Amino acid sequence: MVEPFESKALLVETLVSQGQPELALAELSSMLAASPQDCRLLGAKARALNNLGRLDEAEAVFRQIIAIDPENIEGLAGLGHVAAAKGDIAAAEHWWQRALQHEPDHVRSLKGLARLMAGSRRPEEACRCLTRVSELEPEDTDNWLNLAELLQFLDRFREAVSACKKAAALEPGRAEVHETLGRLLYSLGDVEDAEQAYAAALRNDPDSQEAASGRALCLDVMGRRDAGLQLLDPYLVAENHLPCVDYAAGRLLSGAGRYEEALACLKKTVSSTDRNWRLNPRPWYALGSVLEKLGEYGEAFDAWSEANRLKPALFREEEFEERVRAIIHWYTKERIASWSGVGADSGVIRPLFIVGMPRSGTTLVEQILDCHPRVHAGGERLVLENMAARLWNQNRRVGTEDPVEAGALRKKWEHSIEELSGQAFYYTDKFPGNFMHLGLARIFLPEMSVIWCRRNAADTALSIFANDFNRHIVPWANSMEHIALVWKAHEKLMQHWLASLGIPVVQVRYESLVENPEDQVRGLLQGLSLAWEPACLRFHENRRFANTASFDQVRRPLYTSSVGRHRRYGRKLEPFLSALSL
Repeated sequence: MVEPFESKALLVETLVSQGQPELALAELSSMLAASPQDCRLLGAKARALNNLGRLDEAEAVFRQIIAIDPENIEGLAGLGHVAAAKGDIAAAEHWWQRALQHEPDHVRSLKGLARLMAGSRRPEEACRCLTRVSELEPEDTDNWLNLAELLQFLDRFREAVSACKKAAALEPGRAEVHETLGRLLYSLGDVEDAEQAYAAALRNDPDSQEAASGRALCLDVMGRRDAGLQLLDPYLVAENHLPCVDYAAGRLLSGAGRYEEALACLKKTVSSTDRNWRLNPRPWYALGSVLEKLGEYGEAFDAWSEANRLKPALFREEEFEERVRAIIHWYTKERIASWSGVGADSGVIRPLFIVGMPRSGTTLVEQILDCHPRVHAGGERLVLENMAARLWNQNRRVGTEDPVEAGALRKKWEHSIEELSGQAFYYTDKFPGNFMHLGLARIFLPEMSVIWCRRNAADTALSIFANDFNRHIVPWANSMEHIALVWKAHEKLMQHWLASLGIPVVQVRYESLVENPEDQVRGLLQGLSLAWEPACLRFHENRRFANTASFDQVRRPLYTSSVGRHRRYGRKLEPFLSALSL
């Protein structure tokens, strides 16, 4: 039998947890009069006051609790929550850390710290807190979702997807979970799986405009634009539909050549009362592209400038330049020539790195090569980039002469492609930033081949500036001055590799490729010792889709309209040309 006091204590705690703080306070009045030092009752009162927004009163009660019991977790954690609600980040962290000193696995404090650290740009620490919560409460769906969002921010996409799938397994009928999974998979380039996740969200919630918009964008990349527009139609005609619907419609209508309709949708998106969309760079990029199609070049450039202004600058100029100098200093021609190299397994597919600045034709070249039966297109892989980052973060290393470490790097690379069949001779990696890491690859992949894609500097810069790149992977794309700096470093490094790598580098000029495709493709295949394959000229018929900024272009035959594109923008490109000293 439950004692009367215990019964009343449970009642007030239930009232607080069920959102009835006023009733809880009324019950607590007489109970605290009889037991004014009862920390459990005081905790219920403080939470009720906190839920009513009476923060000063709640803080006073929490302080009363720790005056009675300095190690009371309820009081310490409660003070953390009140401080956070008041915007006092330092005090919130102090109280939550104190709570965790006494109880390291206190879930409310771990979650509070995670929110605080995520908001103060300490995502790694926040991630550790939520990871521990996931271990303590593995059935907390919201925690898995929050962890997935953090992991995505840290570019740990595969782990983010895994966390999100755990949430989906816990609540398969929750549309939000599938929407988040769809967004993550789309970011990874797993567009077909993303489309399926958004479809699952719509089965659970047919009114979900976010899921419909996400699925429509996937269908567009998959070459099913008409199906995407048909999916969006009922949401577009609905009164007060969300900005995400206008954004998706604007993207698809633009791709269909319906520029005036696209313009109306995207202007509506960027002027939305929803602050998250008004300050979202994505619709500004899309708006600029539509304005360019309509011949409004000044307005187009202004839209792209606004998009790039809305993306936080993460580029560390000095560190980048230090790294370039270190690479050139370490990878001398003599050092590279002295390597015996890690032995290549004859049964392992050969790596083919397609490098160059973004928007220099790397996607086009890969799509052409993927039509050859001896080539498997791998897309933009971050394997080499991640290896190089780990070395650099270990005492500014750019390479290794330790054969054991080199062997481990090779095994890691082979593991990343082990799902491939043995029929192809080449496996492409077209991450453009690999121009920084060709020396590192040469250490443990002596059989590698390289294609260098080149394009007019100003055309390349404009195209980079006009596209929405991942700010963590391409952190310099939102500034013309930074683009110029990286362009010069790219040219310097590639000339260094030409002189020192000791292997042929096949060069492809974008302008030559689009003006004289057959001769250029023949030369490309010959440079790779591949037989002529007529299908390579019909790359636009390739059923493979590319989830990069060029996904739409590679579905069409070659065209020359992008050659000299920068001339339409005149003085707008002066910051780039001045920084490039052209």
